[in-house]
Amino acid sequence: MSKRIVFVMVAIVMAASGVFAGEMAWYNPSKCALCMSMTKVPGLMEATDCEQLNLSNGIVCVTTVEDRYLKGYRESHAKMMAAVARLEKGEQVDLCGSCTAFGAIMQKGVMQEYKETKRGDVWIVTSATPAVAMELQAWAKRNTDEMAKMKMASGKAAKM
Repeated sequence: MSKRIVFVMVAIVMAASGVFAGEMAWYNPSKCALCMSMTKVPGLMEATDCEQLNLSNGIVCVTTVEDRYLKGYRESHAKMMAAVARLEKGEQVDLCGSCTAFGAIMQKGVMQEYKETKRGDVWIVTSATPAVAMELQAWAKRNTDEMAKMKMASGKAAKM
């Protein structure tokens, strides 16, 4: 089973249990147990390009990383999966609004496929239900918009 699918299943359980109550920042990598590993490798965010594109029935996320940061990216992803393992054990961890929102969408039934590439990864998330596919697209658009805001606020040239 894909590690991302496991995360999603855990996020669904956490969302259903009310852990995600309250308003939170869409991205908060300094507090989100799943996102924070990306900020721990100096330069990684700036060296990473994440495109979230609409499909007719969902989204595809294509991430590419500059060659010299690929090892750090893979290590960051492994740390993200370690946080997922903590969730699986029932530990409550802080999550950002994006991770929380994705867990809520997952409750509505989606299909996922995740593959590593030579320079990053590809993640396809789809639904046979048009309304859920539209929610996925709205989630991806907000991710893109919020990342652009973070980039502008920080003055950094993050590609994500």
